[in-house]
Amino acid sequence: KLAEGAILSIGNGYNLCFCLHTGQFKIIPPQNPVIAIIGEGVVLPCQLTTQNNPETITVQWILSRHSEKIDVSTYDGPNKKERQDERYQGRTQFFQTEFQAGNVSLNLKDVIVSDKGKYTCSVTLETWYDEVVVELDAFRSLRDSELL
Repeated sequence: KLAEGAILSIGNGYNLCFCLHTGQFKIIPPQNPVIAIIGEGVVLPCQLTTQNNPETITVQWILSRHSEKIDVSTYDGPNKKERQDERYQGRTQFFQTEFQAGNVSLNLKDVIVSDKGKYTCSVTLETWYDEVVVELDAFRSLRDSELL
């Protein structure tokens, strides 16, 4: 197993670099936490600053709460596969038709209390990588959220 940034000599004076770089694109971070109503749907925003090729993109949404990390939903562009954690089965959906425009947001349906937390949207595009954290708060009603 090679570490990120490892350089492997492949002979005849050639080297191969296993590198991930930042800088080709950025993810626009949300200005505020996302507010959801329990039982309803919500969009966790994740927007790239550039257009891209959906066949080379990998998008991963991970929920971090307490000491637990849950791989909520992942889209693997090169293999055209989407997978979800069993707790999110049937409740998450990517906007795949909008990937080319940079929209890698996640639609979360039927929000429950345990969905609250910090979600990391990480994007790998060929050798480029970036990530952003989106905080989700869930309330029984909009009135409850206004009391804070």
